[in-house]
Amino acid sequence: MSREQHFPGRVDMGRQIVFLMTDDDETAFVEFVRSTGEVQFLPRYTRSADPPEPMPLPPAPRSVEYWEQVSIINRSIPWRLSIKPARRPAGFFFVDPLESNVIEWVRNWPRAPPAPPEIFDIPGLRDRVRCGRVWVDGPIFCSQPEFGKWYERIARWLNKHYIKIDEIDTAW
Repeated sequence: MSREQHFPGRVDMGRQIVFLMTDDDETAFVEFVRSTGEVQFLPRYTRSADPPEPMPLPPAPRSVEYWEQVSIINRSIPWRLSIKPARRPAGFFFVDPLESNVIEWVRNWPRAPPAPPEIFDIPGLRDRVRCGRVWVDGPIFCSQPEFGKWYERIARWLNKHYIKIDEIDTAW
């Protein structure tokens, strides 16, 4: 029996890396990502159905609503963008990573109260810091070779430079 027959309706969840970064690490990550092509950042959520205005850098932490989720596009390779109404938060629209050539980046942030940088060495980490992740949709990754190579380049760099979290429940 094939995998498709055994798991009907199976959804390919794509590829992701879950990690921890300090503010300085994030700066280095953004610099690296920008060096990989004509890279721009988009807010994940917007109040308009129009495509969001690309930004050369991600928004500063807590500077805008939903700053912690960003879509990354590379205009050096073929790309498309799909904007859809969000179920939550109501009245917002979002960049749909299942139909867009974007890398979804969920940034690290401390849970309340704000955690000091040394939080990364404390047991019980998941109760104090929201781990970050980069994620790409599986079918788009597989059907767009240039896009897949771009994501893999970023993934290799992350795996080499940062603390990787292997268990998904640690990230949420």
